[in-house]
Amino acid sequence: MKFFVDFFIRNYKLTIVVTCFFVIMGLQGLSRMKSESWPQVDFAMATIVTQYKGASPSDIEALITKPIEDEIRTVSGLKDVKSISQTGLSTILVRIDMDKVDEREVMDDLQKAVQRVSKFPTDLEQRPIFTQIKSDEFPAMEIAVVASGEERLRDRIADLLKNEIEDLDEVKDVRPIGYR
Repeated sequence: MKFFVDFFIRNYKLTIVVTCFFVIMGLQGLSRMKSESWPQVDFAMATIVTQYKGASPSDIEALITKPIEDEIRTVSGLKDVKSISQTGLSTILVRIDMDKVDEREVMDDLQKAVQRVSKFPTDLEQRPIFTQIKSDEFPAMEIAVVASGEERLRDRIADLLKNEIEDLDEVKDVRPIGYR
């Protein structure tokens, strides 16, 4: 180690040239480096949501959640499956073991498995909705509009704000929620 230090002290002109070279290369690398404010992150998760209006949690469990879970569990590469059966709604959360399998292939298999389920009640209005969870689907900002309910002032302000925000090129989507 002492040899290297002595060498660069004795040859200070070479040291300056090498230092300048590394600074220039570093600046070039920095200028070419790609960076994003909101990079896309892969969670390797999906949800299956089914609405069955008027059904009790036990009916949802037996008629909706259980048949979907049985079909989903035939897909290999899953880390875990969690479900919630509540009045009128079945929600299933599936995590994929992304360290051991190809995520895109498992997502396709999951979607096909949900489509294969045929043992649903005849009065079910809509088939289960399969959604892959992606980071670019999460809101970057939420705005709350609070005002009196007189003359629907709050709703008019919210609609005006929604229209103004939608006109911006940088905005992908505006979803108003919480309307009465």
